[in-house]
Amino acid sequence: EHEVTIVTAFYTIPSKHTTQEYKTWMKNLLLIRNNMVIFTDSKNHEFIQKLRSRYNGSNNIYTKIIVEDLSKSKIGSFRNKAFWSSQIKLDLEIDAHHSYQLYWIWNEKTNWLYRVSKINPFNSTFFAWIDIGYIRNEVVHGESLIRCLPHDFHPNQVMLLKIDDVVDPNLQGYNIASATLGGGFIGGYSAGIERWHRIYYKTFEEFVQKNEFVGKDQVLMNSI
Repeated sequence: EHEVTIVTAFYTIPSKHTTQEYKTWMKNLLLIRNNMVIFTDSKNHEFIQKLRSRYNGSNNIYTKIIVEDLSKSKIGSFRNKAFWSSQIKLDLEIDAHHSYQLYWIWNEKTNWLYRVSKINPFNSTFFAWIDIGYIRNEVVHGESLIRCLPHDFHPNQVMLLKIDDVVDPNLQGYNIASATLGGGFIGGYSAGIERWHRIYYKTFEEFVQKNEFVGKDQVLMNSI
């Protein structure tokens, strides 16, 4: 557990779930016993700080909260709002009322994970992005979430969340060969994350050049 850093983020934005739902779920992730870096806005800093107050170095478990403007992130500053508004029109989940700010967060995950693997504030060897609303129950409170790794997992790889052996109906219609990956988890050593970062944003640029939908990270992840 001391060799792992978990990376996550929370911003108050228009989303498919309410802020209160996220605040209920995020307690479950923020109370686990692993080193953690959380990206957020100034509005939510105090709330997150209170939830992580027990992990301030006691038992060698640490917390780092990074307050940043989402619009100045790698993806938030990519193109203008007209571009992102056009992405909403390409979104096949029209009833989900996704916002372009949600697209920013989905596509910034890989960059946040990469940045933390580079600064490595807690001298970890393994890094994992986990969505703030990933854990929907309280059974992991006070527990270490990542305890072991597959024996055949290599430094230049990443592990992702497999959701099923069937195509996700929410991803049908996009230009991808399969749809069996969820966007909620990305884990790896520094070399694997650097490789994933390079491939992910190369694919992102290729999709943009073809005028294809890039709002949802799962579309890019499954294409890769």
